[in-house]
Amino acid sequence: MASLSATASSLNLAGESALRISTAAMLDDWYERHVLRLIAPPASLIPRHRRRFAAIERAGALFVHIPKNAGMSIAHALYGEQLYHPSIRYYRDRAPKSVLRLPSFAIWRDPVERFVSAYRFARAGGNPDNRVSAAFRYSYMHFRNLDDALDHVAAAKSVFDLDHIFRPQFWYVADRAGRIAVDRLFAFDDIAAIPAFVGRPDLGAIPEINASVGARETPTPEQVARMRRLYAIDFSIHEGLASGACPRDLAANARGR
Repeated sequence: MASLSATASSLNLAGESALRISTAAMLDDWYERHVLRLIAPPASLIPRHRRRFAAIERAGALFVHIPKNAGMSIAHALYGEQLYHPSIRYYRDRAPKSVLRLPSFAIWRDPVERFVSAYRFARAGGNPDNRVSAAFRYSYMHFRNLDDALDHVAAAKSVFDLDHIFRPQFWYVADRAGRIAVDRLFAFDDIAAIPAFVGRPDLGAIPEINASVGARETPTPEQVARMRRLYAIDFSIHEGLASGACPRDLAANARGR
């Protein structure tokens, strides 16, 4: 799966593989595929999407939920419900201008910690708050170790061959040209700063929801090296955030590798 992380063109990695995924696998992926111009547009917005936009307008902020990054906790605090995992490209293509004018943000997590959390979540089939998509649940619950999960990611011909928990973080926040398109990326340990950013001091402390369960595995140096190859752009952004020099143009960043 080198192409998933090698260039920002990986946003458009479809091929035949993406189109073979069952309609039932990830309903929202039909919208994502349309945004990437892989299929014809859906006929109309389903009611859940209209409710999503209304909830965002009421809250006064657009939160792009990257899975396994405390997003369910943020969504419930802001919107009172789960908004799932639409990318910023989906919002730019489908949301009304009143939503697009709002401040936008996402949470960014250390890629190693996120992968280990995703693996634990996958092995358990989810948790009482949220389940792994039915299309992937059986195979994920039979992962024996981190290498099985890494093999799954490496074998993917498309991001659409992966459940959301294993998709690269940049895939959610990049526009079609490969630029970070949210106003602010918050580090995972900086969640307490979100209420001030969205002008909602009433949010207070944000409770944890949807935590992974099961024993935590410590990846070996070889496994971390595989993660770095598979999620190269995610690591670059994470290191940039830590140094205060986060790259905004992911395509240029990939070309420089």
